[in-house]
Amino acid sequence: MKAAVTTFCLLILLALSPVNTWAKSISGTITAQADTVHLELSGEQNWNYDVQRVQKKDETQVEITVNPLDEATIKSLSSFKSELIHNISVNKSGPDGKYVIILNLSGDEVDSFDYLTDQPSRLVVDFYVNNTQKSKAQVKKEKIVPVTEGKTNPSDIATKLPNKLSKNETNITKRKPATADALVISSQGFNVAQNEVNPVQAGIFDGGDPTYDRFSIKDYEIKEESIIAAKENYYIPFPMLQTQSEAWEKIRTAPTVYQITPKPTDENKQVRLLETLFEKKRYAVFLKTLDWFRQKYPESEYNEIIDYMSADTHMALWREKDNFAEFDQGFQEY
Repeated sequence: MKAAVTTFCLLILLALSPVNTWAKSISGTITAQADTVHLELSGEQNWNYDVQRVQKKDETQVEITVNPLDEATIKSLSSFKSELIHNISVNKSGPDGKYVIILNLSGDEVDSFDYLTDQPSRLVVDFYVNNTQKSKAQVKKEKIVPVTEGKTNPSDIATKLPNKLSKNETNITKRKPATADALVISSQGFNVAQNEVNPVQAGIFDGGDPTYDRFSIKDYEIKEESIIAAKENYYIPFPMLQTQSEAWEKIRTAPTVYQITPKPTDENKQVRLLETLFEKKRYAVFLKTLDWFRQKYPESEYNEIIDYMSADTHMALWREKDNFAEFDQGFQEY
């Protein structure tokens, strides 16, 4: 009884200890993939981590706080170098017995994005070049304009100032005349017809907007905040899922059945001859005989059924010869 109590107390002490020595160490890999650096850690189901961006005096760092790593992972991280990350070090004296992975970035334009995956459970941190941060750094450099003592070069100042509109120019969008024959002044100075500047290649012509400018998106209609936000998102392209329809397959594979009741008339015999030619797929002879039958019996009681047979014939010829005229003829007869 005393031994059982002692064992129970030891288990409680191990559970309450800040670091469980029996816990499995975290393993990971880091690779350079195109314009990104991919850091992947595995070994836990419920991740308790922290990613912080630290700005030092001379460099920018990203600190990732996780549970202890194995020695192979520490050695692999310490030897890694790329254009985005200069070097990596691991601090084993992190808070609450955790390890801190310190990544020294190559510049302020390098950003990070961390996320978790399930089945298998992994912590992934990607490093990439943020074009927004890069453009801000370039603008900051361009704002520094050297000025000589007592002298200023007007040409240097003109290159730094934004382009302004002249008195005759305006940024207000004017409505164009509702015609394709309106004359406009081109940049060369001579008159040209508007339909020659932007001719309509295909589609339904619209006299009020011949070039369909109302569907175009202007620069001032796009918010800069939306562009910046879109660059921060990750879009994973998924292929279209093609699902098969059993009902459509039955309709497509089931042939049309034409049944003509025999009668002791010459007209009925000729229609049954057309039916035989159609079933044996002698389409050329069928169309010739059909023309002769329509001339002889223009008001035949079988006109509806032979029209459907003629449409099916043209569709079959379209599939065999890939001739769009046959498809158009069959569609019209349907």
